[in-house]
Amino acid sequence: MIVPVDLARSPLPSLFGLSGLVVAEDATVQRAARTVAFRLGLAVECADGGRAAIASSRAHGVDAVILDRAMRELDALGVAVAIRALDAHLSGLPIVALADPADTRRIGRCAEIGIDGWIDRSVEPAALAAALGARFEPARAATRPARAGPPASCPASSA
Repeated sequence: MIVPVDLARSPLPSLFGLSGLVVAEDATVQRAARTVAFRLGLAVECADGGRAAIASSRAHGVDAVILDRAMRELDALGVAVAIRALDAHLSGLPIVALADPADTRRIGRCAEIGIDGWIDRSVEPAALAAALGARFEPARAATRPARAGPPASCPASSA
């Protein structure tokens, strides 16, 4: 079973040099996740739904995917299964779900289908850093200061 990240033991590694895909239909959740991911150093792309996420994963070769668990078009579980099936490189791609901690039934299913971890939808920086930082070698996740501004590759507001 996947458990939430222990924030007390989570340093904030920089993820510079890595790219991430933030997938959320909810504009507030997408904005929060992309801003935190960007400040941790990820080059961020956004997708407004499951089908767009699958297409972006195939086309852009991202290093990690951050999926909102609550999507109508194609939920995080369906997106994760589809991404894992695309090719061998994507079968090991780190996927982190944004979930409501009270949704234990769905969180339990995350591990079964290949989602590597989950964090609360409020997207705390330490939680996202720990969930992603644990998957990358120290050489790739160099400790440089995180960026301060919003990512340019995602729209300021999305549907």
